[in-house]
Amino acid sequence: MAAGEPPVVEVVVAFPLGKEALSALQTRAGAGVSVRDLRQSGPAPDLVLCPPSSPQLIANVRQQFPSARVIVVELEDWLESRRAQGPVGRALDAGASGYYVAPDSEALAVFLTEVAAGASLSIGQRAGGDRAQGFLTPGPGTQDVDGDDNAL
Repeated sequence: MAAGEPPVVEVVVAFPLGKEALSALQTRAGAGVSVRDLRQSGPAPDLVLCPPSSPQLIANVRQQFPSARVIVVELEDWLESRRAQGPVGRALDAGASGYYVAPDSEALAVFLTEVAAGASLSIGQRAGGDRAQGFLTPGPGTQDVDGDDNAL
C-alpha cells in the first residue's frame, strides 16, 4: 500500500458463493476491499460474512477470527441461484414489513412512538458499541423523536 492510501478491508466469506459470484462481489466492493473465501489463505480478516446458522457455528468463527467483526448475511445469489436465507428472509418472504432488533425495551418504546406518530419507515443500520443492528427507522423527512439527530 502506498503512502496516503486508505487501508484495505479484508473480508472472508464463510459460505459457498462460487468463484464467479466471489469475483463479482470483489469487483463491486472496489479496491478498498479484499474479498476471499474462507478456505483461501490471506491476512487476518477485518470482517467475516457468515450465513444465518447456529450460535455454535458463529462462536467457532469468532474463535477462529477473534479480531474480526462477524456479520450474519442473508443472501440471494443472483449469479448461481443460491440462497443463504435465514429467519429474517423467511419472515419477509411470508409478508412481514420489516425486522427490528430492539436492544432494550426503551428502544422498542421509542420505535413504537415513532410509528404511532406516523413516521414512514425505511430500513437502516445503527452501530451500538461493536454490535451492528439492522432495524426499521423513521424514513426521510420524519421527525427524530429520540433527540439524537440521527435517523439511522
